[in-house]
Amino acid sequence: MEDLEDADEPIATKATIRQFIFTLGPEFESIQNNFRINNLPLEWKTQNWPELLTLCRDYYNSVKSHSLVRCPMTNPNEQTVDREAHQKKVKEWFLSPIKYCQEIESTQHRYPGKCIYHLAKSHLTENCGVKKECDEILANRKLSKSSTASTLSLGTLRHITEESFS
Repeated sequence: MEDLEDADEPIATKATIRQFIFTLGPEFESIQNNFRINNLPLEWKTQNWPELLTLCRDYYNSVKSHSLVRCPMTNPNEQTVDREAHQKKVKEWFLSPIKYCQEIESTQHRYPGKCIYHLAKSHLTENCGVKKECDEILANRKLSKSSTASTLSLGTLRHITEESFS
């Protein structure tokens, strides 16, 4: 960072952070997408490099695909979590929140202060990019259903005997 400030043409910290985020691997795709649309949680909008690096490390560790990942045990019977299966299940919950409200609530109680999708403390569930993306998908579905219903209601009914067949 000091080198950036001492350059002939100083480079803004914000531009450097943006460049850094977009050079990260595919695991950071959701962070990059949220950065593009200015939808990052407040803690990700930091100008503090050590803080940003800590967030990146925590996020990477939370999404890095490990076949079995140890999570802090809150229940002695719960020893390991298959992260991919867990994330697939929770994403399904996010896409049907009314149907799975009890599962969401019980899992959130099991992991207090953590995002239930990533099982990390880097952000809360309601600030999770995956949850926001699922909420957006649900909103778009509702809009498309209502527009389809209104389009269908504009048609005219006619009696089939009115048509002439040759």
